[in-house]
Amino acid sequence: MRGLLASGTAACLAVSLLAVATSDAAAPPTHTVSVTGTGITPSSTWPAYDPAVDRYAVSTTAATGGSLTVTAGTSDAGGVVRVDGRRATGPVTVTGLAAGDEVNVQIEDSAGTSNQSFVYLPEGFPTLTATTNGTGLADGAVLLGLGSFFSSQGYEAAVDRHGVPLYVKAVNGTDFKAAPGGYSVARPKDGAYEIVTLDGQLRRTVARQLDGIPGSTDFHDSELLPDGRALLMGYDFSTHADAKNYLDAVIQLQDADGRATWQWNSKDHVDPAEAYVAPGVIFGDYADYAHINSLQLVGAHDDVLASFRNLSQVRLIATEAHDGYLPGDTIWTFGGAVNDFSIVDGNGDPDGGPCAQHMARLLPNGHLTLFDNGSLDQGSALGGQTADMCADPADPTGPRIARPHTRVTEYALDLTDPAHPVATLVWQFAPEHLYAAFAGSQQRLDNGDTLVGWSASTDPDGTGAPQPVASEVTPAGQEVWSLSSPGWFSYRAAQALVPDEVPPAVTLTGIVDGTTLDPDDPAPTVSYGCTDRGGSNLDTCTGTVPDGGAVPMTPGAHAVTVTAKDRAGNTGTATLGYTVSAPPTPPSPTATPTPTATPTPTPAATYQPDAWIKLRGSGDPWTGKGRTGPAGGQVVRLKVAASATGAAWPVVVEVHNDGTAPDRFEVTGPAGDASYRVRYLKGSKDITGKVLRGWLTPALPPGAWTRLVVMVTRTGHAAPGDKRRLVLTTRSQHTPDHRDKVGIVVESR
Repeated sequence: MRGLLASGTAACLAVSLLAVATSDAAAPPTHTVSVTGTGITPSSTWPAYDPAVDRYAVSTTAATGGSLTVTAGTSDAGGVVRVDGRRATGPVTVTGLAAGDEVNVQIEDSAGTSNQSFVYLPEGFPTLTATTNGTGLADGAVLLGLGSFFSSQGYEAAVDRHGVPLYVKAVNGTDFKAAPGGYSVARPKDGAYEIVTLDGQLRRTVARQLDGIPGSTDFHDSELLPDGRALLMGYDFSTHADAKNYLDAVIQLQDADGRATWQWNSKDHVDPAEAYVAPGVIFGDYADYAHINSLQLVGAHDDVLASFRNLSQVRLIATEAHDGYLPGDTIWTFGGAVNDFSIVDGNGDPDGGPCAQHMARLLPNGHLTLFDNGSLDQGSALGGQTADMCADPADPTGPRIARPHTRVTEYALDLTDPAHPVATLVWQFAPEHLYAAFAGSQQRLDNGDTLVGWSASTDPDGTGAPQPVASEVTPAGQEVWSLSSPGWFSYRAAQALVPDEVPPAVTLTGIVDGTTLDPDDPAPTVSYGCTDRGGSNLDTCTGTVPDGGAVPMTPGAHAVTVTAKDRAGNTGTATLGYTVSAPPTPPSPTATPTPTATPTPTPAATYQPDAWIKLRGSGDPWTGKGRTGPAGGQVVRLKVAASATGAAWPVVVEVHNDGTAPDRFEVTGPAGDASYRVRYLKGSKDITGKVLRGWLTPALPPGAWTRLVVMVTRTGHAAPGDKRRLVLTTRSQHTPDHRDKVGIVVESR
């Protein structure tokens, strides 16, 4: 349990974090904040202070013991300092901190209110250094699975663009990324891995493994789908017809209950002789000839795009019969010994194609993107995994060569002639002095930039160039942001919106809930504070009685309530109720009773939501106005042409209180799918996760209303005729069977 100790001391080195210099006659007041603790050094708190930065990380050791001391002040004599919502007049020691907890410091003075939070990091978490070289960075956080060759402890982290965690956990997770309704991450399980689903508050909900062979589930990639299905990968140790032992790659498509509905095994489709590595590497006597490392479900027929590092090859595989292909057939192969494509760059020169690549993805425009590692025989303990594996651009079918430089590539695929497909290199990012021998990722972002995860990159040229963990690159090839930490790497880096859905917590003490107080006794005082760890910073911490104040002692029932709110709008409350007994009342003379008039009955309150819907900017009247019940005719219809792929269609939904009493309404809506992306916005805030689970409106008086926007986007996977019906249900919190439904019917043309 966390606590605050006034005037705390510790054997530690003070770290001066905030110092705002003053100048000129009307200069603002000066703020100072220091965070200290056992084992804390000047470099323990990062990044360096910047007035625009409101979140900082605090590196800890075992000796820190969950305790930090905050000393804050302002040159404004009338200023007020609050630590975790409590007023502070001197050093404050916060105890009981766990990894990921935040200490909030607010200074309120004539300049306004500053708001900084300090994240207590897990012991051993590395210092992350962010460098920004431009503007217009993509929104969202960067999700990492940090590891080091020098530490057995890894960390999951969602960090802001300063490298400060919004979420952090000391666990050896990998492939941490967004998933429908939350996030997914691969974590060790019984000698293999499990794919864990995390909800919007980053709490574990369910986990998956391969059906039938759970102990072979692999971490490299997985895809959780909006309809509950999942695409997983793994390995099968087997002996082939040549009596040799091989490590076969397995791909499995599962239904929502985790049952395999389709499975593919490289043993049935790949000749191990195509591999570019020596047998017997990594897995003892089993030759890792394929080494599958990425999956993507694409197209109307749920084809699987799969990347195989040790084949230097990407395959598109059918999961169902279509266009002459049977389930399991390879539709096309890009790269490797059986490459189907003619590969050229934008100038018509021959290109070597992929080499030991990772993370193949098909974009909505049909282009293929890769993290193209390259390779080099380093004679290391990884053996054949570091063989020379790259095609020679001058002799693509000849002996393999080294290419100790990593690049990110984008190819336009011309499949007009299936017998002679062409892949044209239309974009690449190939920085000098960067080589990632294994792992890595690339992700095309909504702003057109690319997020690159560099894994454990090295400088093969020995120039001493910095080796980033991740970087954001513009289409022009400018690195506008990077994150580094010497000695640490992340298998992948993924960008995602990580909205704060964690409500702040309130600690309230001073009286026992439900107690009865004697009016002749001194009034007890209450003490309270508020904490938040969701990533948006604590905003307010207010009570019906001031912190440290005495409770009212008038006879009757009372309650002290404290409400905490963070800057994302989440709230948390704590209430203590008590009763003050009344003094005895002397008996009064008996009087003749006066007849009492019969009161006029008060009509019973009614509770009813009414949802209205229309396409924003269309000029159409509201649909569903004054009408409640099933969606039926309360529907907006969208017909989206292929030319509008990627464009968002905003549909406005207003929720009106048609009852006679105040009420809150729960709004639920469906997730998107492969054809249509669906997001829910309240103002500029993304509340998709909340709507999927049931978003509560504010309390609405009779006749009042609130508004949200449904953003519907056609994806590149939508085919003409694809249709989706989205039904939003609004129900009364007071009377749940009083509800209203409106709908959106979207069809691709």
